[in-house]
Amino acid sequence: MLLTIGMIVKNEEKLLEKCLNGIKPILDNVDSELIIADTGSTDSTVEIAQKFTDNVFYFEWIKDFAAARNSTLEKAHGEWYMFIDADEIFRSCDNIIHFFNSGEYKKYNSASFTIRNFMGEAPDSYVDFAGPRITKILPHTRFIGEIHESLNSYGAPFKKLNDIADHYGYLFNQDNDFDEKFKRNSEALLKKYEDEKDTNEMLYAQLYECFIGNDREKADRFLKEGIELCKKNNSIVLTVLYCDKMSTAFAEARYEDALETSEEYFGMSKAVRGHELTTDAEIYGLKASSLYHLNRYDEAIESYKKYFDDFKLIQSGKLNTYDMFLQTYTVATDRNFLPTLCGFVQCCQLAEKYNTAVSYLQSLPISKYIVNKGHVSYLALLEIDILEHFEFEGTYKLYKQFDEDGRKVFKALLRDRMYRYDKKEVIISALSELAKDDALLSRKIDIYKEYFSGSDIPYEQIQSFAEESSINDNADLFYISMDKGYDISPLFKCDNFDMKLCIYINYMSFYGFPAIAEKYNVGKISDIDSLPDVAKFYEYCMKMIPIYRCPKPNVFLKLSVEQLFESFAEIGRRYACESGKSEDELPDNIKAAVIAGDIIRFRREKKYRECFAAMKKAIIAYEGIAAVINEYQKSVVAEYEQTVNVSPTDEIQRLAVQIKKNIRRSIAAGDHSEALRILDEYKKINPYDPDIDVLYSKIGIQA
Repeated sequence: MLLTIGMIVKNEEKLLEKCLNGIKPILDNVDSELIIADTGSTDSTVEIAQKFTDNVFYFEWIKDFAAARNSTLEKAHGEWYMFIDADEIFRSCDNIIHFFNSGEYKKYNSASFTIRNFMGEAPDSYVDFAGPRITKILPHTRFIGEIHESLNSYGAPFKKLNDIADHYGYLFNQDNDFDEKFKRNSEALLKKYEDEKDTNEMLYAQLYECFIGNDREKADRFLKEGIELCKKNNSIVLTVLYCDKMSTAFAEARYEDALETSEEYFGMSKAVRGHELTTDAEIYGLKASSLYHLNRYDEAIESYKKYFDDFKLIQSGKLNTYDMFLQTYTVATDRNFLPTLCGFVQCCQLAEKYNTAVSYLQSLPISKYIVNKGHVSYLALLEIDILEHFEFEGTYKLYKQFDEDGRKVFKALLRDRMYRYDKKEVIISALSELAKDDALLSRKIDIYKEYFSGSDIPYEQIQSFAEESSINDNADLFYISMDKGYDISPLFKCDNFDMKLCIYINYMSFYGFPAIAEKYNVGKISDIDSLPDVAKFYEYCMKMIPIYRCPKPNVFLKLSVEQLFESFAEIGRRYACESGKSEDELPDNIKAAVIAGDIIRFRREKKYRECFAAMKKAIIAYEGIAAVINEYQKSVVAEYEQTVNVSPTDEIQRLAVQIKKNIRRSIAAGDHSEALRILDEYKKINPYDPDIDVLYSKIGIQA
C-alpha cells in the first residue's frame, strides 16, 4: 500500500463528515487507507467515521498527542503517512493525488500542503501555514511532543504541494475553551521545559506563543533564553524566534525595536543562515513596513524590493527551505501581498519615485494575489494617483493586469477623477484607451464628450445605455441626467438598481452633485406613478447631508436639507393632486411629503407651534422621515429662538414632562395599552430620552 492517512478524533461531529468527504478523493484514487483513533467521543463522531473506514479504534487519552498519533502510525500499512485533523477541510486534493499517482513521490522524503487557519468570520481573516503533514515511513518514524507534536523523520528533500485545507477549529472555540487550552498547554510545556530546556530549541518558540497573550514577562524570558540556546547550537529555530520577536514589536508599533531585530536576524551565524531562507521575505516585509512608519521612505523602498524578489522565489518554488515548516508567516503570504504592495506604492509616492512604482506595478502579477476586494480598490486608487503624475500614460497596460472586478474598480476610480479635477481631456483619452475591448465604455465616453463640451445629449442615448448596463456601476449617468434636467424616473426602473448606493456614489465621488440635486426641477417627472420613488430618492439625498464630505480638496460647501425638502414637498403635492387617490390610499412617504408642505407653510407664516406639531405628524405618518425632520428642524429652531423669549428647547422639555406624566398616569390606572401607545409615539419624537427605557420596563416591556 502506498499511503496511510491517520487521524485522532474526539467529539468532532460538527465538521468530521465534511473533513472526510474532503479526503475521499484521495482514498478513491490513490492506493491508500484511513485509520482513525477515537480518544473518547460522546457524540456521533465514531458513527460518522465508520461510514468512511472500518479502521476505527479506541485509544485511551493519556494527555499526550504524540502517543495518540503514534497509535495510528503503528497500524499503518502504507509506505507513506499523512495526518489531518477533523476540523480541516480540503478544497481540493488534486496535487496530493498527482504527487502519488505520477510517481513524483519517489524523488522526495516529505511533502506539505497549506493549512489555512481561519481566525474570524470575515473571508480574509486567516493565516496560512505550510503544514509538514506527509512523510515517507522510515524504521524510526515517530511522532514526538506531548503537545505541538511533530514527525521526527520529516526532512529534505521535501515537496510543497499547492492543495489547501481550510482549518475552522478556532472559529468554534469559546473563551473558556481558550482558557482551558492555555492551562493544558502551559502545564505540559512547563513540565517539558524542566526536562528539555538545554536541548529542545523549538520548545522556546512554543512557550513564547503560549505565554505572549497571557504572561508577557514569562514570554519575553523564554524568548531570550531560546535565542541564546539557538545561537549556541546554531539552530534553524533561531529564525522562528527572531520572526516572533519582530512581529510582536511591529504589532506594538515599536518600529525601532523591529529594525534592530531585523539586523540581528540578518547577522545570524552562517551556520544557520549560510544562504537565503524562506523567512527572509517575512523579515524584509516587516522591515520595509517599519521604515515606512518611521518616514524613512528611500530605505523602505529598498527593503520592499528585496521582499518582492524573495516572495517571487517562494512562489516559484526556488526558495523553499526547512524554516518555512516551523512557523506561520504574516507578510510573506498571498493574503498580505497586496497590502504590502500598497505600502510600497505609497512610499514611492512620498519619495517621488514614480517610475519605480510604475515599473513594479507593471511587472508584478497583481491579479494572482487578489483575496480582498477592499485591497484591490485601495491599490487601484494608488495606481491612479501614480498615473496622474504621468498624465495617465500607461493606463491600459496596468488595467489589463486586473481581473473583471479589479477593472470595474479601476474604471470607476479613473472616471471619478474627471468630475474632480481639470484634466477631463486627459482622462477621457485614458478611458478611450481602456475602451479598446469594451463597447459599452466606448459608448459612454461619447456621452462624456458631448456632456463636457456642453452639447445636447439625446436622453434616449442615456436611457438605452443604462438599460444595457448596471446603473450602479454608472452612477455618473444620474449626475449627467439631473444636471441636464432630464426625467430621472426611468433610471429607477433599470435592473438591479440600488437607489441608496447610487446616491452614495454621487455624493462621495462627484463634486457638485448636492447643488445639482437642489436645483433639479421635479416638475420634469412625467410619470405620476414614479413619484413615490422620486420622493424616496430625495429622502435618501437629505439623509446623506449630515455625513457628506466634499470630494474636492479644500472646498467647503454649505449644505442643508431645506431646498431638497422643498422638492420633497412638491412631489407630495403633485402626487396627491394628480394621482386621484384619497388621503388614506397615499403611500406613507407621500403622506409625509404632503405634510412637509404644511411644515414649510407654517414656517413661512412663523406659526412655529403648528410647524413643530406638523413635524410630529409627519414622523407618525412615516417613521423613515424622522432623521430628515431632525435635520430640518435645526434651522427652524434657530428662527424660533430669535422670535420668542422661550426657547424651543424649553418648550419641548415642558411638553416632554407633560407627556411622561400622562404615561405614568395611565400606568398607575392599569391602562398599559394606552400608556404603550403614547410612549411609542413619544419615542419617535424624542428617541434619546433616558426615561423611555424606564417607562417601558414599568409597562413590562424590554425596550
